[in-house]
Amino acid sequence: MPRRILTACLLLTLAGCAHRVAQEPASTSSEPQPAASLTPAATAPAPSATTTPVARVTVPGESFTRADPAKPLAPSLVVTTQVAYSDLFYASLLGVGPGFRQVKTLYRGQRAFVLPFAVNYAVASDGRTDLTFELSLLKANGAADGTPLHGVLYQGKVADPRQLFLPATLINYYAEPADPLGLCRLTARIHDHLGGDDLTLTETIVLADYTPPPLPAGLEVEPWLQGYYQSPAPELALPALAALFDQLTTARRNTALPTIIGFYDQVLNDNPWLLPAFTARLAAAEPNEAYALSVVLGFHLRNATQAPAGCTPEAFERIESFRTYAWTNPDAAITEADQINCLWGRFFASGLYAPVSRLLEPLDAYADLGATARFNAAQASAPAADAAAVAPTETTETPPAVFREQLLRGALWSLGDNAKRHPLVRAYLDLTLRNGKLAEMPRTLISRFLTPPAETPPVKN
Repeated sequence: MPRRILTACLLLTLAGCAHRVAQEPASTSSEPQPAASLTPAATAPAPSATTTPVARVTVPGESFTRADPAKPLAPSLVVTTQVAYSDLFYASLLGVGPGFRQVKTLYRGQRAFVLPFAVNYAVASDGRTDLTFELSLLKANGAADGTPLHGVLYQGKVADPRQLFLPATLINYYAEPADPLGLCRLTARIHDHLGGDDLTLTETIVLADYTPPPLPAGLEVEPWLQGYYQSPAPELALPALAALFDQLTTARRNTALPTIIGFYDQVLNDNPWLLPAFTARLAAAEPNEAYALSVVLGFHLRNATQAPAGCTPEAFERIESFRTYAWTNPDAAITEADQINCLWGRFFASGLYAPVSRLLEPLDAYADLGATARFNAAQASAPAADAAAVAPTETTETPPAVFREQLLRGALWSLGDNAKRHPLVRAYLDLTLRNGKLAEMPRTLISRFLTPPAETPPVKN
């Protein structure tokens, strides 16, 4: 099968709710690890949420200090749907990234992450802290949503009292079908046992049923897709798909398709509550929109052997030829350009570090740099009589090293281009360089486009 090599236009085209207790890792991705001074070392598994208060680990009456002794504990509460919350947190420590987006409306089945934070907390003389929290939810009808949940914000030693950290216990929740619609109230009590503080924070969230909205007037869909991770709006994903296919010419659509399917696959994985709306729309869509829906649903359900929840058997059968198509596999070792573009689609949809990290894999072929030039030189120097014998055919005679070099250069170009366009990509690459896990040549290749060129001094006459 012919292999597609990256071109310069490739990424320019699309360059209360019921609590669900989660003992989740710090990220759903292969997260970057910043310098040790930025985050406390993990010395124990993340504690699970409980329905009973978390025991304190300090002794009442212990002496303590704060980062600013003249100010009190300053907690905050974030409720977000951003799946890359952990990766974004680490990037924010470097002063980049989109930051957290507070969710104000949730749809049935949509997951939200509850993230309490605290600064200016009490610190014992040996660096220990003792911060826990309690979460409770009032449904729209005023009824309590079960028993309050308790967790650990942080209990342990910190290297610096100004450190900020993700909560050790991570809790997410979503609305069940029987939950009443309307305004829900989430309350968090932050306990600083060492400092004797007990503060309450409240966030309100509207629970709603999902109906695909019209696109905002004047919305440019391609820039919206590329910047989606900065302010996720999954409710617009369905109407945006039809608009995207309407805006793209056939040629541009084919070039951009790997990015589009990677984007929508990630959106649907993060928001399975959208699947019923996508499959319902398929039954009534006009041909152009039906094709777009069949493509993204076919790729999303490529590994399904039967209709999953949210997809009717009729819709599942209708897209059979799309489901069974020989799609590129973004999870396999990177051997073609379509995988690179698919991974960028995943990044645009989530802001996760993992897709960016995967795009570093082709750089391991740095020993093949120059293979294309050597091959072309050999072709040019071959005797004319032997030209037919050495004429390249992509599937049989072009050396694998040539393909690996082209893939390396394509991945490197895409990383450099997107690092210019997206500060978060640049931050992830900076963090990758800091962790010291790259070989010397890949580090050099990345550093070249991250380091601004030196200014040339003016010539004096």
